[in-house]
Amino acid sequence: MFGGIGDWGDWIIMSSKDKKIFFSVLGFPLVLLFVFVTYNIFFGKSGKEWFLKEEAKFFFKGKIVSEYREEDNHNIKVVVLNDGYKYQMMGEWEDLINVGDSISKKKDSLYIIVVKPDGEKLKLDYAEAVKKWRN
Repeated sequence: MFGGIGDWGDWIIMSSKDKKIFFSVLGFPLVLLFVFVTYNIFFGKSGKEWFLKEEAKFFFKGKIVSEYREEDNHNIKVVVLNDGYKYQMMGEWEDLINVGDSISKKKDSLYIIVVKPDGEKLKLDYAEAVKKWRN
C-alpha cells in the first residue's frame, strides 16, 4: 500500500502559498503563547503577589462554630462561621485558630484579627505568612 516513507508526502500536495497559510495558522498562536509565557516569567506577578491581591478582596466577620478538612483540596482546614461563611485557613495558622474564636477581616486588608474566648487578640498577617513561600 505504502512503498516507503517518502510516499506519505505524495498525498499532501501544497503550494508555497498553502504552506505559508498552514504555518501561519499553526505558528502564530505558538509565537503568541511563547511571548505570553516569557513576558509573565520576567514581568508578571509572582505567585505571592497574585495570592495577596486575591486575598485582599475577601472580607468576613463572625464566630467559628465548626471546622473540617477538605480532603480533595490538600487536606486544608476550613472553619465555618456563625453566618455560614466558610474560611479556608492558611496552613501556618491552623494551630492558632479554633472553634469558639471570633475572626474578622476587612476588605482590602491583608490581615485577620482573631479574638480568643478569653479576650486574647491575635493579628495574623498574610504578607508575613507568604514570605516563607517559594515563588
